[in-house]
Amino acid sequence: MICEAIVAYGEPLQRVDVPTPVPQGSEVLLEVTECGVCHSDVHIHDGYFGLGGEAKLDVRAGRKLPFALGHEIGGRVVAVGPDVKGVKIGDRRVVYPWIGCGDCPACARDEEQLCNKPRNLGIQVNGGYASHVLVPDAKYLIDFGNADPALAAAYMCSGLTAFGAMKKLGAVGKQDPIVIVGLGGVGMMGLQFARAMFDAPIIGIDVDPAKLEAATKAGASAVVNSREDGALKKFIASTGGAYAAIDFVGSEASFAFAQGCVRKGGKVVVVGLFGGAFSMPIPLLPMRAISIAGSYVGSLPETHEMLALVKAGKIDPIPVTRRKLSEANATLDDLRDGKIVDGSSREMSPMYHQVNHGKLGVTLNVKDPRAVALAMRLVALSDVVVENMSPGSMERSGLGYETLREVNPRLVMLAMSAAGQFGPYATMRAYAPTMSAFAGLESLVGYRGEGPIGALNFAIGDPNASAHGLLALLAALRHARATGDGAYIDLSQVESLTGTLRAYMLDAQVRGCQPMPMGNTHSEMAPHGVYPARGEDAWLTIAVASDAQWQALTRVASDAPWANAPRYYAKTGRLTAGTALDAEIAAWTRTHDRDALVARLREAGVASSPVLSIEEQRLDAHLQARTMSTVVNIPTYGPESLYRAPWRFSDIEPRIERCGPRLGEHNHFVFGELLGLPTEEIESLAAEGVIA
Repeated sequence: MICEAIVAYGEPLQRVDVPTPVPQGSEVLLEVTECGVCHSDVHIHDGYFGLGGEAKLDVRAGRKLPFALGHEIGGRVVAVGPDVKGVKIGDRRVVYPWIGCGDCPACARDEEQLCNKPRNLGIQVNGGYASHVLVPDAKYLIDFGNADPALAAAYMCSGLTAFGAMKKLGAVGKQDPIVIVGLGGVGMMGLQFARAMFDAPIIGIDVDPAKLEAATKAGASAVVNSREDGALKKFIASTGGAYAAIDFVGSEASFAFAQGCVRKGGKVVVVGLFGGAFSMPIPLLPMRAISIAGSYVGSLPETHEMLALVKAGKIDPIPVTRRKLSEANATLDDLRDGKIVDGSSREMSPMYHQVNHGKLGVTLNVKDPRAVALAMRLVALSDVVVENMSPGSMERSGLGYETLREVNPRLVMLAMSAAGQFGPYATMRAYAPTMSAFAGLESLVGYRGEGPIGALNFAIGDPNASAHGLLALLAALRHARATGDGAYIDLSQVESLTGTLRAYMLDAQVRGCQPMPMGNTHSEMAPHGVYPARGEDAWLTIAVASDAQWQALTRVASDAPWANAPRYYAKTGRLTAGTALDAEIAAWTRTHDRDALVARLREAGVASSPVLSIEEQRLDAHLQARTMSTVVNIPTYGPESLYRAPWRFSDIEPRIERCGPRLGEHNHFVFGELLGLPTEEIESLAAEGVIA
């Protein structure tokens, strides 16, 4: 049989051909037709689970390589052992993968998922990233009725995780509120199961307004933003406390809300694995009589109960994208990179919609000459063509600039490759760290007196190149309108990054010295850096460019010894002091509340800002007042905040009117309305793979 297998942790999966097992005794051999890809697969492939910070849980032991991942398995029975009953060759089934040893007390009470010697498929035993999988007993094969087999397979993990948590609540009364903390993919599935299982108020808790809105549309009785001031107190005052809270995040903040919101005698169930720690005075446990439990998937009997709800149509389907087994590596990479959201493809990802909102989407298979001809007809109607293929790709497809300008002499074409269309490294494969390193930027990422620590893990090159590309397009369009002649723009993303380093490059040329990492320091400002504030992980920035600004800082810090030190009166003294001054200021800032101190500094005219987390930045009052984001409904995903351009026009209100297009969504409009193709021809081209 064929497997896409781990041959070394952290290395790409490799296709291996191993003998197809022959079922013995009660074993059943399935031909795998579906296998879901789970975040757990990514962690096992890497060889560890992250525990927060630098802490890691090593999971490389206990399995023989090569190893086939995949625990969300569906397939067709192709062979059975002599003792098998209940299934026959040809039956379609999904597999319960959480298989135990069969001998321990947990297994005896049908809780194999809690076995200390597990034989979980795709975890400890070869799983579904293969043409076949061997299941140790027919009892683990489950009839999914008329449900989508891919969905049924996926429910063996995320669905069972949510359902198993709900089962731990026991009997729930009509007036017993249930709180769902964390409204991500599994949390939203938990919301669905809670609605299907209990006749009780279901309350959603999250920090994201878009997710709260999605929960409301999914049937939540109420929603609460836990970041709002006094959210927990208001919740207790309005409800009297919840009967139960299920924490699908598993962070310190989410658990604090979950255990804080339950009433006396309430239940807290923790599902999420985000990480952190909590402490609680022990006497509060008996005084409040609350119970705290963890939940890890569900049992085999619970699986049958769960699928009964699915088959009855009580659970809304989740989006599914199907890929070939040969794409397993790419799929794991996409999941690792955040390009797959809640089981769907990248077109369901908020980032996809962030960069593509307002656009029309068509598909063209440019390997077919008919598709190339359609592209040429679109070019004839266009002002601009933008591409970021590898150099030479457009020419090989018959869509090079010289060919396109024959049908449209006014055409402006922008080619945005990593390193440009010519040169020794023109065809190199590159991602953000590759380009920032090649441009010289990574050499400056570090601290004074030390070597570079790189790498920048955010894609600074992408928006930088886009801005340069837009400016070049506007200039070329102005030229085309004035002269009637188009232009070909060769934009190197590496060179666009290099352009941000002109000051350092000139310094090296003029003074003959190599710029070194500077950390938080600045050649002309002191103090200039990030300083700690009171509390855990609270930071602020201070930057002083002149003696007058220094005096403003000292008026705020009049009680600090350094504020009256003569050696700091002049900029030269402060620049010379360097790290010593930073240490003195840090000792002072550490005794102050971050936001209160920043407010005082700003009022005094000192450049200062809190170091905001991404979530704090999103919720900041100033940025909200400027309506940085707009909530747009993304099909199958729900409401999501998309960010608009940072500029304002005097009489024009910029709007995000629609999300990004699904692949091929506008084929009929573009090819029909713009090019005049009849509907029958469009459908024929789609059926033949020309425009699909």
